[in-house]
Amino acid sequence: MDWTNQIVIVTGGGGGMGQAAARRFAAAGARTFVFGRTVASLQETAAASPLITPVACDVADPAS
Repeated sequence: MDWTNQIVIVTGGGGGMGQAAARRFAAAGARTFVFGRTVASLQETAAASPLITPVACDVADPAS
């Protein structure tokens, strides 16, 4: 499936299934934003593709 010119948001993108999903979407051409609490793991995910943008935050905390 071609995801070119689509935007994808992945929570928990720093590891496990979230990381795998982010990498797959980016490989399919999607501009992918990964959200999570740990900057280092988000940067590791983002290193897989220039289409992945890491965003460090806690989605359960409105102040984050």
